[in-house]
Amino acid sequence: GMLAVAVGAREQAAGSSPLVDLGIDLTAVGTTGFLWKRELDARDSRLRRIAFGARLAALRVTQLGAGGGAFGQTATLADLRRGRGQARRVVLVAAPSDALKQSLAAAAASA
Repeated sequence: GMLAVAVGAREQAAGSSPLVDLGIDLTAVGTTGFLWKRELDARDSRLRRIAFGARLAALRVTQLGAGGGAFGQTATLADLRRGRGQARRVVLVAAPSDALKQSLAAAAASA
């Protein structure tokens, strides 16, 4: 656009206005800036999601037995997902102690 004409890299096109060239240049710079900002935001979002996943995987949990008693074994969530060459899903249950014991007993009875 205008910069190319100003430095002599090309000549002004016949019937073209310097204001039109300036408008095109400013639009191109604005569009590039918008797309760049979107890309940076997407990258930051991905990095936050990865960091959250790493913090979640590092949480230590105590495994409960079928009767609701603790096995005494603690492990990280990442440790619970590893094994036998397959990734496993971990289900977290949050409930009052009595409700949790009843739910574990019912699940053990139906397994």
